[in-house]
Amino acid sequence: MSLADCIRREKGTKDPSEVDTLCLDQAKCTEGLAPLAPFLNLASLSIQDAGISSLDGLPALDNVTELKMSDNKIKGGLENLLRLPNLERLYLAGNQIGTFEALEKLAGLAKLELLDLEGNPVTKLDGYQSKVFNMFDTLIALDGKNRDGEEIEDEDDDDEDEDEEGDDDDDDEEDEEDRRQPPKKKPAPAEEDEEEDDEEDDEEDDDDDDEDAPAEGFTEYTEYANILGGDAAAYEEDDDDDEFEPTGEDPEDFDIPEEEEEADSVLGKHAREGEEGGT
Repeated sequence: MSLADCIRREKGTKDPSEVDTLCLDQAKCTEGLAPLAPFLNLASLSIQDAGISSLDGLPALDNVTELKMSDNKIKGGLENLLRLPNLERLYLAGNQIGTFEALEKLAGLAKLELLDLEGNPVTKLDGYQSKVFNMFDTLIALDGKNRDGEEIEDEDDDDEDEDEEGDDDDDDEEDEEDRRQPPKKKPAPAEEDEEEDDEEDDEEDDDDDDEDAPAEGFTEYTEYANILGGDAAAYEEDDDDDEFEPTGEDPEDFDIPEEEEEADSVLGKHAREGEEGGT
């Protein structure tokens, strides 16, 4: 993606004067750095791994305090960075700067506090650290170390650590809040509901069985009627007494054949058994 396309993507709908930070890493800077000119209020600019070999055409950006141009192909022309008079942090690691003379062009940066040149050939020269520190009265950190060779944490690293600590604190607060919440009531197992449904079904079946059961004395009547050859029409149900009484002529007036006497004996037997059961 070209530098101009990256700029359009990063700024979105904002006016260039409203943008204070641009990250254009890995953009193809074949057309130079002139497209940065409208961003007069820019404070932080990152154009890393963008194939930059020349700083010619870098516009004057008075408000830039941080510039990241690591992993490019810069060898010289560092005087162009004097167009950023308020620069405090300059990252040029992984470039091709090989002489002290090239670095002396940066001596005019009166506010420079941090300079990163790791990975450049110049870092292998004798007296590298002391000579570079002597070029800048305001320089505090060179390649992450102070004048005594002690490591110094970068402000960007501190910000990242603070963000991580903030995230950890948020997580701890959420965990503490979860512990304060009362435990949720565990829903009743589905098996208990199924057992209750089965019990209700059994009760309904029992009710149906009770409704379908024959009335008292009806069994004897049915057996008697079967013996007579299924002639149950001679009997009808009495709604008032819930008993079955013969209709028509009085049965005592009939001559009862032997088969019917056998039926009477069966009926009498059942009646006696019922009386004995009642006592």
